[in-house]
Amino acid sequence: LLGAPYADPGGALDVGSVYAYSGADGSLLHRFDGEAYRSGFGEALAIPGDLDRDGYADVLIGAYLLDFGPGSYSGALYLYSGVDGQLIERFDGWFDGQRLGYAVGTAGDLTLSGSPEVLASGSGNGSQGSWGAGTAVVLLDTALPTNSDDDVDSVPYYREIALGIDPLDQDSDDDGLGDGEEFLGTSPYISAPTDPALVDSDGDGDLDLSL
Repeated sequence: LLGAPYADPGGALDVGSVYAYSGADGSLLHRFDGEAYRSGFGEALAIPGDLDRDGYADVLIGAYLLDFGPGSYSGALYLYSGVDGQLIERFDGWFDGQRLGYAVGTAGDLTLSGSPEVLASGSGNGSQGSWGAGTAVVLLDTALPTNSDDDVDSVPYYREIALGIDPLDQDSDDDGLGDGEEFLGTSPYISAPTDPALVDSDGDGDLDLSL
């Protein structure tokens, strides 16, 4: 993955491009183009893993100087599919001068959902308006369209897989408490979160429901 932030795709001056080449034979797989003059598109890039959970690694590109108004420079992140090169999502900076996308990467699987979260920095102003203070941002995978909850128990599908419980069963251990009630500790019958994979989380001989 190679960035060329001053490339002129289609004759558009200094818009920037990123090129994905095959590690097997060196052939060009995808070209990703920026959308604005000198936005910094391609100065920061990463292969964060399979964020959209289609089995293939995706591409993350920063454009920290993307300007949404005269001198705003709030910046943006672009997430592209590693399969067909299509744009999955653009995450825009949310205040003037943030310059989000100065550096990009992955924070690991912080939410135990089965896919990593996105980590990015802004080299400009802080969130409280402090000039040049900078920001660091973690974008949770709840922003992505595949964070489903098929059994409607308030625990996302891939987090249930990570916990070792059935993502299609609302009460995996059949103890009378829903998986979400146990994992989140929201049941009126328990005083603290319990293990949705165990009928007796504390080993006292009684079901979790009787705690």
